[in-house]
Amino acid sequence: MLFKLGIVFLFAIHRIHCGEVHMGDDTESSQEQDVVQVESTGNEGDTSNPTSTAPPLKLTTSTNPPSSILAIKPTAPEPIVITRPDIGKFHQNQRLFSGDLYHRVLEMAKKDENIFFSPYSISHALGAVNAGARKQSSIEIKEALKMPNFSADLMNALFKFVTDDKFSDKEKTDVIAIMAARSFIQKGFLVNQNYVDTLQLYYNNGIERLDFAKSKNATSRINNWVESNTNKLIKDLIPEGMITALTKMVLVNVLYFKAPWESKFLELKSETFHAPSGKIKVPYIYRKGTYRILEKNDVIYVAVPYKDKKTYFFIMMPKNDKAMKNFQRKPNIKREFRFLRMSITQRWKPKSVALFIPKFTTEQSLDMKKVLKGMGVNEIFDPINADLSGVSKTFLYVSDFVHKARITVNEEGTEAAAASAVVMSARSLSKNLFINRPFTFGVFEESGDLLFVGKMLNPTP
Repeated sequence: MLFKLGIVFLFAIHRIHCGEVHMGDDTESSQEQDVVQVESTGNEGDTSNPTSTAPPLKLTTSTNPPSSILAIKPTAPEPIVITRPDIGKFHQNQRLFSGDLYHRVLEMAKKDENIFFSPYSISHALGAVNAGARKQSSIEIKEALKMPNFSADLMNALFKFVTDDKFSDKEKTDVIAIMAARSFIQKGFLVNQNYVDTLQLYYNNGIERLDFAKSKNATSRINNWVESNTNKLIKDLIPEGMITALTKMVLVNVLYFKAPWESKFLELKSETFHAPSGKIKVPYIYRKGTYRILEKNDVIYVAVPYKDKKTYFFIMMPKNDKAMKNFQRKPNIKREFRFLRMSITQRWKPKSVALFIPKFTTEQSLDMKKVLKGMGVNEIFDPINADLSGVSKTFLYVSDFVHKARITVNEEGTEAAAASAVVMSARSLSKNLFINRPFTFGVFEESGDLLFVGKMLNPTP
């Protein structure tokens, strides 16, 4: 299975001021800590005493960024302490955010439209924006992320800890998960040093200077970076004309995930799938084995393990239209996502079945500006009221936020990629289990976070 995703932020200027390099005279900015000291890395919800402490990160600061590639390393006087309960709450909040996000995208989707996106990529992007947002702009982001009581310092540190833990580049034989990030900044544009430091330390961003007045060249450079980091699955993330002379920053993150099924499936000839438009014939994959399964309230739940046996491809398939309507109600969706970790590991019981899953490939582009406005994030998109003063003394706002994702499921496993751009500017089942109706699906890993989530209505290989 192979997943890749990228996310891009593009900050467009609202009004031009002669700013100066600003080291954080904003109240919240001046308190930012650039040392992360993890008090504990235990399991979610474990409140026992910590047994280990990670060493502080001590780095030096460069105050005069060069015109192209930057290598600014931040420094801070004190560590930030992350506790086990903090980590547990962060993971739970990620699932709550995923449920809200899924419901909102579902509301906006066309009747027969497949859905696919990466909740973690989007939340990581919002975390990077929040690091430079202030007052109401920050409040709205934190409420959408279900972290209203988290300080900016704690949120930044948690994103770093979880991202490093989840997407490290350490060698793994079964599962590879890597996240890369880069910030593209207009040449000569003055950015608050604290914000650059925060992006580099907490969001693992490399820094590069571009001339956005040369729109085609800048667009090509960023798109090529995204494409090369998604195995060429995500192309032309930023459309022509999105970057203009008013663009001041583009923040990009790319996630790479690769894992095979625990056991390879076999490919079958076409079988029937009950799409919204009627019965269609699509290729299936098949394997007899033991899977975690639950059947409840006319919904079938299945978790298919990958090679590491810690990461799952999950399926939630309502058995009829009435069950689908009930399943998609917002309170029910939120509950399913919130308790997904507990459900898969405790409630979905191992059962031996012959499992049939349709092969499919789907790609979706999302206008996250519309999605997030429906979730209460409005001010950062307002060219008059947006407060991104933590980024620069120049008045900035987010003019666009786009997300693009692609996934393929076949007998070998899954291949997926995603990219986003923010522009500032238990009953026993029958022996054979067919996934032959519209279903919600996603990729879940042991921390409880959803790396990807979607809904399949019309499977097409």
